[in-house]
Amino acid sequence: MVFVRGPETRDIQHFVEKVVFRLHESFPISKRVCKKPPYKVEETGNAGFLMHIEVYFKNKELPKKMCFKYQLNLEGDHLRCETLTFNNHTKDFRRKLIKAGAVMIVPKGAKAATRSSPDSSIPPTKKIKTSHVSEEPSKE
Repeated sequence: MVFVRGPETRDIQHFVEKVVFRLHESFPISKRVCKKPPYKVEETGNAGFLMHIEVYFKNKELPKKMCFKYQLNLEGDHLRCETLTFNNHTKDFRRKLIKAGAVMIVPKGAKAATRSSPDSSIPPTKKIKTSHVSEEPSKE
């Protein structure tokens, strides 16, 4: 199983529109689109391959998507975590990220302020652990 999810199973559907998994061309349907959670693919096979994963965002501005290459290895359990950083995002997209558990990072040199509002005028960098691309641990 390969999946994309938020850290501690946070609900990333607030800002993720869909996830596209591009499997090896030997699979009958090599392009798999997940428009709602769980964003995952379960298949059986005999060999590993390089899988392309596209995460599309509910964002009117850039970035509209991020692409990842994942080397699927069928031997053992593997977990790969990605931390996504969003700069210069809109207030609307910021609200979606915060709803999903985003962590606000104040740039160095900026005056730190305690704020709970996603509409804050301080221009932060949005940093959120969102994409955990993994093979499901075996149940042996």
